[in-house]
Amino acid sequence: MTDLDAARLANIERRLTRLEDIEALHKLRYRYHELVNTNTWEEHGAELFTADAVMDYGHLGVCHGHEEIAAFFNGAAAGVTGSESPTEPPFVKQFIHAHDVRFDEADSDRAIGISFLEAKPVYRGESFLVSGRFDDEYRRVDGRWLFSKVKAEYWFMVPAHEGWASPDRIKMSFK
Repeated sequence: MTDLDAARLANIERRLTRLEDIEALHKLRYRYHELVNTNTWEEHGAELFTADAVMDYGHLGVCHGHEEIAAFFNGAAAGVTGSESPTEPPFVKQFIHAHDVRFDEADSDRAIGISFLEAKPVYRGESFLVSGRFDDEYRRVDGRWLFSKVKAEYWFMVPAHEGWASPDRIKMSFK
């Protein structure tokens, strides 16, 4: 093998690794929403985050670490039910769009990502429309990509029958 062939092979290997990392990060983001959509967060949700992760959901709450993140989702489930009854299972369907990933060129175990959220929950017995953006930070730990930070920015959270045309576009809270 010539030096040129070795350089080409090394370049192909780097590019393949980058594509595999992108796919792993896409799967991480999709898994997050799969757990929310199937009401199975308690089973595996904290496993998606580093031990020191921060989850910032703006007016809905900020959490640090596995325990607080799990408690947030358990509390959110109590606020987002399929009917007026707090004993009904949560009804939240989230759809993620345009997940874009960028890597830290100085540290191959770190990356950032953005994605756009469209969600259709039932909140206190009423159908809602939610739209926003996720800004993520990722870290590879023991060969596995995890969220180290998730920040949500909400553009609107409104009852479906009202729409988002009014200036008061945030009408959902878990408090």
